Amino acid sequence: MKNHLRFFRFALVMIMLVIICANAPVASASSQTKKIGLQPGLVSDLYDTGDPVLTDIWVDAVNGSDSNDGSTPASAFRTLTAAWNSIPTTNPLTQGRRINLQPGTYTESMIPNYWENRYGTFIAPIFIRGNGSSRGEVVLQGTVNMYNVHYIYFENLSMIFNGDVFHCELCNHILLRNTVLNGGMFAHETIKVNQSQYLYVENSDISGSYENAIDYVAVQYGHVVNSQIHAADDWCAYFKGGSAYLRFESNVVYDCGTGGFTAGQGTGFQYMTSPWLQYETYDIKVVNNVIHDTEGAGLGVNGGYNILMAYNTLYRVGSTSHVIEVVFGGRTCDGQAGDPGRELCQQNLNLGGWGTTAVDNGSNSVHIPDRNVFIYNNIVYNPAGFQSQWQHFAIYDSRTNPAGTNAPSPAHTDTNLNIRGNVIWNGDSGMALGIEGNSDACTASNPTCNETQLRADNAINTVEPLLVNPSTGDFHINGTWAAGVTTYDIPDFVWDIGGVPGGDNSNAVPIDFEGVTRTGSNPPGAFFGGGSDTIFGDVTSSYWAWPFIERLYNAGITGGCNTSPLMYCPESSVTRAQMAIFILRGIHGSAYVPPTASGAVFADVPLGAFAVDWIEQLAAEGVTAGCGGGNYCPDASITRAQMAIFLLRGEHGSTYVPPVGTGAVFGDVPAGAFAVDWIEQLAAEGITSGCGGGNYCPDANVTRAEMAVFLVRAFSLP
Repeated sequence: MKNHLRFFRFALVMIMLVIICANAPVASASSQTKKIGLQPGLVSDLYDTGDPVLTDIWVDAVNGSDSNDGSTPASAFRTLTAAWNSIPTTNPLTQGRRINLQPGTYTESMIPNYWENRYGTFIAPIFIRGNGSSRGEVVLQGTVNMYNVHYIYFENLSMIFNGDVFHCELCNHILLRNTVLNGGMFAHETIKVNQSQYLYVENSDISGSYENAIDYVAVQYGHVVNSQIHAADDWCAYFKGGSAYLRFESNVVYDCGTGGFTAGQGTGFQYMTSPWLQYETYDIKVVNNVIHDTEGAGLGVNGGYNILMAYNTLYRVGSTSHVIEVVFGGRTCDGQAGDPGRELCQQNLNLGGWGTTAVDNGSNSVHIPDRNVFIYNNIVYNPAGFQSQWQHFAIYDSRTNPAGTNAPSPAHTDTNLNIRGNVIWNGDSGMALGIEGNSDACTASNPTCNETQLRADNAINTVEPLLVNPSTGDFHINGTWAAGVTTYDIPDFVWDIGGVPGGDNSNAVPIDFEGVTRTGSNPPGAFFGGGSDTIFGDVTSSYWAWPFIERLYNAGITGGCNTSPLMYCPESSVTRAQMAIFILRGIHGSAYVPPTASGAVFADVPLGAFAVDWIEQLAAEGVTAGCGGGNYCPDASITRAQMAIFLLRGEHGSTYVPPVGTGAVFGDVPAGAFAVDWIEQLAAEGITSGCGGGNYCPDANVTRAEMAVFLVRAFSLP
């Protein structure tokens, strides 16, 4: 949102934030979050949407009409604007809404200009869900600009726009799950959130900014987990402006300019919210991330309190500067004298905030110190030919703050700064630490940070880390070198300031990037275990269907989609010809060879056609009768509804008839729908749980990854 609009609204923002803070339920383990995994069965903190009762609203960009009522797929709206406008604006909802977006592209004219004043609740939220089999099948081509909204959950869709993609101001309980957000390198910020609480970003891909991919100002509570954050010319991500109680975990951050991730930076004083008016950030946990290919520092703290950065793997970072920084945050009062909103700087100063009312002249900003920064057990590896330009660290000497700012003076960056257990390989033995010329930061008088301590408690250019294959994205530890380095137990924080709610003092990091439990001797970096060779080059061990794909290969059902190198193509759709091979091998085993075909069964499958023997045998066994008109349609993709029939006939025989469907199992498969009996039986046998959000996505194409899961479960493959 433009600055003049932000100023115009800011007084209302402050009033409404007080209302939100007073009424928003706390995200407790029992009511708001649950432990589920980066891949099935593993552990990561994800937001729990509960089990609300929802009214479905359908939108179809291709076949819908805004003259419809949106109550069924057949009567879908055409625009997302019409669906959004059907949601009441006055009071908190008592009945949740689920906006189902059918596959297609929703242009800027089909999306609300402003998403304002909708009040979902935990028991009655608002879902905005792409109804395709993947997040790429539903695309929003416009800015999502939200203001004063509660409990809005975006799932399984893409927001792709040459500009700012997602902006949220005065928002409360927002979820972005399994989404793509791409600003095409025209976004000022791909995700920009101001004065909001309970923001959750999960399993998403965020990119394409000429400044920041993620920019949080005055955001409290939430997390960014299991996501890719990349292609930003400034910091790829930062939390600042009094942001607090946030976790940044198990992300892959890369192709960044100024740096990878920083806790704190610089903020206009009027944009901060009480009581978080002093430090730039409070209680930020940055753990188990992979950060690579950044021009500036991989990790930074700029004005932070109780900041943990532990068990991250940094690779090729700091080419224009240093690898890690602990420096000052900045604080100004933005704009010129008399501008609307600047009066809030004085109000925040009166509340004890650290700031100023002076017009910024480039040299009078307030220096925000750091306190209780713990940097433990990370790997920083710059391989031969790549190194930071100047030094390992940037840790600034104390600075004097202007009178009347309430800020400490002198301000320090190294108060209880602990840097221990890190393995840093960066340049040669002559690379400077970055503190040698300091007058008072990390000097000999500081017991927790000084040159002797840094060299004793960290392996700095003494042990070269070996990783499995960073060029292909495998940052597991390779070999036994980590057994020779010392890591340290991380002490818990003590919350030793008043005036703001206490944070999570525990600094336990019980799992790694992949959800593997850290036990015993705990190596540095994001991965507890060493690299394990995966079978297919395009299916890593963190991919959601990896164990099913490898079981399919080990059972001899598939040889992949390419042999040199061996690839599986997990996101490719399965054709009806490929499906014939999969099903018959599932029925008869990997050694099965079908009879020679005649070429006379289906008009579009002549002798010599790919999989002709398999297709005709599938018909002979009564599993298929073709696609109609005497054809088989071998090159057509198979849908999830069709697959249900094929699997159950393959499993139980051609005469099998499933029980009559009730229409109550999946929200998008009502009674009378095509294959409803088969789909519900597939669920009853535990072969599928749907595509998410209570749906099955019957018309979506089956991917090769999904096919692996279906086959392993249907035929009990080892």
